[in-house]
Amino acid sequence: MHIRGLPSSRSFARHAVLCLAVLLVSGCSDSHLLDDKNPYFLRGVQLLQEHKNEEAIEAFEKCLRINPGAAKAHLQLGMLYEDVRTDPITAIYHYRCYLRARPESENSEAVVRWLGRAERAYLNDLQGRYASAAPSLTEEPVMVPVPSPEREEEKAKTREREEKLLERVKALSGELRGLRQRLHEQAQNLVAKAHEAARETVENVTRKPEEPQEKVHVVEKGDSLSKLARDYYGTLKYWPALRDYNHDVLKGKDVLRPGMELRIPPAEKLPEPP
Repeated sequence: MHIRGLPSSRSFARHAVLCLAVLLVSGCSDSHLLDDKNPYFLRGVQLLQEHKNEEAIEAFEKCLRINPGAAKAHLQLGMLYEDVRTDPITAIYHYRCYLRARPESENSEAVVRWLGRAERAYLNDLQGRYASAAPSLTEEPVMVPVPSPEREEEKAKTREREEKLLERVKALSGELRGLRQRLHEQAQNLVAKAHEAARETVENVTRKPEEPQEKVHVVEKGDSLSKLARDYYGTLKYWPALRDYNHDVLKGKDVLRPGMELRIPPAEKLPEPP
């Protein structure tokens, strides 16, 4: 956080540290600064709406440094690290922090799905890296020089990191087996439904498929255009198009009020996001 008017001289360094400590203590003790009442959180939302994703990440992270319990900041960072930075392991951390803080929230079911997707992406990345790093059995043997103590220490640290990663891979593998079992059960249900559908009349089989229908969303407290885009289209990049589609209601503004009725068209009717 930048404090205007603070001199850069080293003689004021202790004063700067004390100012920062006061900010941290007041932020942690004032429950009214949590979540969307935190100025850094509000700044992050504004930057997100301006497509300044990296600056938004910095703002949300500052919010968490002041208020580690700000669940909504964790949720925004989880989405940004997954969608923008393609960093699944950091997204996993923020999704889990959100679920621990808000296990019964209206967003928890969706966040659980996003968490599973990020964990699968991280597992695939690890498996790909370890598979490509496997040595070839056909390589000629080479003479290995006697390692130095510094090299041995570095190798020990590397082994420790790899062991931790392997433990995580094993844990994710168990979750993956459970996911495969659920997918198998779902596939069996789909087969049963397919057999049932085959017994329907020719008229139903040859009926022209209906086009996706437009939905109406009644705005609730905590809704934002980026959240609605994420919920209905799977990515927050559609929020500007959603705002323009509802120009008659929003008049080009980004602020949502509870009770507003927004039209949610099929993605095919919206322009492709940048």
